[in-house]
Amino acid sequence: MKRLAYLIAGFISFGLGIIGVILPVLPTIPFLLLAGFCFARSSEKFDTWLHKTQIYEFCVADDAETKSISAEDKKKFIWQIYLLMGISIFFALIV
Repeated sequence: MKRLAYLIAGFISFGLGIIGVILPVLPTIPFLLLAGFCFARSSEKFDTWLHKTQIYEFCVADDAETKSISAEDKKKFIWQIYLLMGISIFFALIV
């Protein structure tokens, strides 16, 4: 029963992570990390499947293995935040 709950939670968090790629409101990486945690507790088959998906490899694999974020990735994240915040401020001032 516990494994089934972890499996369901893993699929829900993976789905939210996929939606987070499209919508900037939802964070992608925390949901993918949660999916990895849940799949590791529920099934080795689904844990292996998750680690082989392209979205996991692109967003999380390096960070999960080294337990750190590279300086290059940090710069990309900061520029994305500046861009999105700038757009938000611009539209807030217009309205």
